Amino acid sequence: MSKAPTIAIKNLKIALPKSGERAFAVDDVSIDLIPGEIVCVVGESGSGKSMCAHALMGLLPDTVQVAAGEIAFEGKDLLKLDEDGWRGTRGRGIAMVFQEPMTALNPLMRIGEQMMEMFEAHGLLTPKERRAKALSLAKEVGLPDPERIIRAYPHQLSGGQRQRAMIAMALALEPKVLVADEPTTALDVTTQAQILKLIRNLQRDRNMAVMFITHDFGVVADIADRVVVLRYGKVVEEGTIDAVFKNPQHDYTKALLAAVPSMHPPVRAPLDDTRRAVDVVGLDKTYVTPQGWFKPDRRVQAANEVTFSILKGEPVGLVGESGSGTAAPCESATSISPHSAARRCARSVIAFR
Repeated sequence: MSKAPTIAIKNLKIALPKSGERAFAVDDVSIDLIPGEIVCVVGESGSGKSMCAHALMGLLPDTVQVAAGEIAFEGKDLLKLDEDGWRGTRGRGIAMVFQEPMTALNPLMRIGEQMMEMFEAHGLLTPKERRAKALSLAKEVGLPDPERIIRAYPHQLSGGQRQRAMIAMALALEPKVLVADEPTTALDVTTQAQILKLIRNLQRDRNMAVMFITHDFGVVADIADRVVVLRYGKVVEEGTIDAVFKNPQHDYTKALLAAVPSMHPPVRAPLDDTRRAVDVVGLDKTYVTPQGWFKPDRRVQAANEVTFSILKGEPVGLVGESGSGTAAPCESATSISPHSAARRCARSVIAFR
């Protein structure tokens, strides 16, 4: 026997302004979000997937209007809520993790204060209990050294740590539904895998319904139970992960699957290694950042004896996780530093031919 949906989106239509490229951003979309299940809503940019997420949270821009349909949650239509009703629903009933945590987090507030603000906004717990809960959430989402992290500002955390903090804030009030709007797009692949595993584990532990917005079928393969494919605001295909991947029905779904990059590179004709465009020889690069009086400078070695060549007519990929030093050769060659407060120390030869 199938479970009753926590949220049922029924025949939703969201009208675009008259100057828009089409009449509806979302056109007659119906999606059920079921406890214990992750639904991935997939499509290209402009397909309407983020509009569905924002409608669930009552965050649609003023320039668009809901023209028809309903979003049923706990016996009420969310589209009929006033602002007070939305304030009571956001966080407690439905929570959201946004794509870019650096823009979603307040840069002037410590991470722990932003977690505690969730309880304060709903009049829950004492200040001491809020701090204890923030620390517990930081541990639950796997943030390293939680005592330090909750005292840190967003810019002092890595991208993956900021996204974990956002997930902790979203889960603070134990919502029944989690909306994740492309939360791994800006992360490197290993951090992305960790965040996907975290969301899946938390979803199972809490028996939440999850709407996961993405354009990446690799992410879909990792995390989805069901898939909804949108194109130009319409649902063109829906089904279980196995059905959609193994037997796609719509041409658009087939095209999206065919566009997933292959791990098997094409055969290329050999190049003449005497036709070199660039030689990088023994590149060393260290960032030195002052830490204040009586404290030693912070030193980070971004590159250590890196040597490689680029041939004319050859694309070269520099691959690595965040912090691996892939940007160092480019910054050295162009005299650009990402840290305006840092001093750059380089010992290398970069020869252009």
